[in-house]
Amino acid sequence: MSKFKIEKVKWSWISTVTSKHIYRDDEFVRTKTKEEAIEATEFLLNQPKGLTYTITVYRDGEYFTYFRHSMPCWGGFAKYRADHGKKFFFNPYFPRDIYVSFPNGDITLLGVCRDNNNKMLQSPYYEFILSQESPWVTAFGTKETIVYKNKCAIFTNMDTDPTVFYSFLRLASFTYANVYGSANKNWHPKADILFQKTGYGDPRRLAGQKPIRISGGTWAEGYGYTRPYNESIFKTKLPHKFKDLGKSGNSGYPNAPYSNKYFLDTMQKEFKVDARKKEDKTRDALIEAWDYFKEEAKKLDE
Repeated sequence: MSKFKIEKVKWSWISTVTSKHIYRDDEFVRTKTKEEAIEATEFLLNQPKGLTYTITVYRDGEYFTYFRHSMPCWGGFAKYRADHGKKFFFNPYFPRDIYVSFPNGDITLLGVCRDNNNKMLQSPYYEFILSQESPWVTAFGTKETIVYKNKCAIFTNMDTDPTVFYSFLRLASFTYANVYGSANKNWHPKADILFQKTGYGDPRRLAGQKPIRISGGTWAEGYGYTRPYNESIFKTKLPHKFKDLGKSGNSGYPNAPYSNKYFLDTMQKEFKVDARKKEDKTRDALIEAWDYFKEEAKKLDE
């Protein structure tokens, strides 16, 4: 029998949140220490129900680890103006598909389930995306800050960027390797990332570790990830500046204009390869191109 008890609390939604009947009771485990909160995270993540993750906050002298299960997406990692105030103007209304609000308190731990085993973490691709050269390094800080429990990963460094964290889970393939993971297992990760991810992001932002910072601040400062343009932080530029996010009232997933033409043209002009072809000469050129794009990133706006 587990030493942890899942408590349930009903929400009293504020007046600006509509369709209150579709939201469900909040569920959490209460603990006294951070170490116990890590154990509680493992306990909850080992009961996956669809997309499952956890959020641990510290308040009133206790740790509360919230069970986010059967979720439609990662939207529960966002904070919204409708339930958290004007500070979160870039996430205007509370969405219909997220069942429970982000909890109040100091954000302490975040837990996610992985659909692949931990042996994959030893592969060159995963070693690279967890390294200090990773395009997503601002999502986690250092790999030593991630605690692994079976198929669970618990993030302990909250001085990091929430929206890059979202990209790390999805685009970097940390959780869904079968969807976005390494497609070229014998290639150097730099070549693999440029071959695959430039369909989603500018090679200069990837190699230069220069995502567009739209979170507003860090997890430790109380921010969650930003839903508008969250899929676009590695694209060349966004159609709106940070201060203008949310003015349209749309907190969904609008697309930022993007084309990989720059990448393909540069690879042809500078390295004499067609980067669409999976060939040895393409692989070798992509490894060389990484440093080229890293230097070119210095010319981009933040």
